[in-house]
Amino acid sequence: MSVNIVTKQEEKILSSDLPTDTIDNKEAQQAEKKSIVINKEKEKKLFKPVPWKAVVFNAFLPGAGEIYNRKYWKLPIVYAGYGGLIYWLIWNQKRFSNYHSAYVSIADPNSTSKDWVKYIPTGYTEETVNRTQLTQALNTKQMSYRRWRDYSILSLILWYGLTLLDAYVDAQLYDFDISPDLSMSVDPEFNIGNAIIPQEKNIGINFHLKIK
Repeated sequence: MSVNIVTKQEEKILSSDLPTDTIDNKEAQQAEKKSIVINKEKEKKLFKPVPWKAVVFNAFLPGAGEIYNRKYWKLPIVYAGYGGLIYWLIWNQKRFSNYHSAYVSIADPNSTSKDWVKYIPTGYTEETVNRTQLTQALNTKQMSYRRWRDYSILSLILWYGLTLLDAYVDAQLYDFDISPDLSMSVDPEFNIGNAIIPQEKNIGINFHLKIK
């Protein structure tokens, strides 16, 4: 087994044997990569989102404000909120419609609809069921689901407003400095009195906030 040791001088000699075009191409590629990295860093530093633009983008297309602010990780949260609230709205609206139709069909004597029949309790028929109690129960159900439907609409509006506010705040605080220039220390304090007030004895905590 043999070991070849190449000194730095020999490396220079070997590299000098390479074609000039190859060396120039490698240097050009390295320079290009370096310039791309520098440009990306400059672009990141120079980029500053405009708050009102973030709000407008989010108003017309939910999630667009987060993309504009480059807060891509918030997109799943935004769309999950919209998806859940829309599902809740549809679910309550569907049940309100069912109970409302059943209530109208049993409360209106001129109605030819039989939607209320499917809500007859087990063990009863159209002839034996107490129609007054069933009418009250259906009315209570329809009022309840109408109220929850209204709550879901209100929640959807609030979520929409919250996403607009979040986009505005993100843009406003995009370049907010959270570097370790701000420090706080907590130290115990013992005061056992002095010559002027010898009887005063205190024990406490001192908070020191330092801004460099």
